Amino acid sequence: IFVRGASMADETVSVRALTACCAHLALGAAAIIRSVASPGSGNSKEGLVDKSDEPGVGFDPQTIADRSAQHFITQGLLVVWPNLRIVGEEPEDSGGVLDSAKASSKPSFDSLNECWSDASDQLLLMSEVCVWVDPLDGTKEFTLERFDFVSTLIGITLRGRPVAGVLAEPYYFSYFDGGAGRSDPTRVLWGCSLNAVGAHVLGDGAWKATRGGEDRAIIMTSRSRTVGKTQE
Repeated sequence: IFVRGASMADETVSVRALTACCAHLALGAAAIIRSVASPGSGNSKEGLVDKSDEPGVGFDPQTIADRSAQHFITQGLLVVWPNLRIVGEEPEDSGGVLDSAKASSKPSFDSLNECWSDASDQLLLMSEVCVWVDPLDGTKEFTLERFDFVSTLIGITLRGRPVAGVLAEPYYFSYFDGGAGRSDPTRVLWGCSLNAVGAHVLGDGAWKATRGGEDRAIIMTSRSRTVGKTQE
């Protein structure tokens, strides 16, 4: 686990700017993941290690794509907000990262403005904010080249409660929605529960979230966790 940040009590952060930066970094992390492996490349096990340190847990895979994507996201956030509290899934000392993950990335703060008005933005006390990073959800599927099950997840909590988040699917348009001719196959979804901002797709103002009936629940989980207790 990567943990960093110790904010000053009076520091504030715009939830719109923070979410926009997370969306920008998730898009960059997706490109890093694809640079490690693409369909048919056979490189998905590069830098593979077992990060489990608990007896009886079994093999817990981590690749250079996991480590590099997390490094890119966390360092990108800390460049802008050095005191931001961040929790990442991958341990800092579990292996090397790609040089591309060390490259500085100028953050984008206005990419969400089309769907997120100034009036709906909100300043949050940074001491009450935490950003949670799962750089490559579905590592087992990644190593098996089931890339359509791979995603990058970034969550933002306020006083321990989720208020915003970003989900990047690095290979989405390689498998769905007619991706022919696209230079970037990534789809990035983002959303915020504050001030009725709602859920959106980055760069697609026409996209609308579908809602299920009030009498049913929608459960999302990694493909490898669809058995056992989750299924029960």
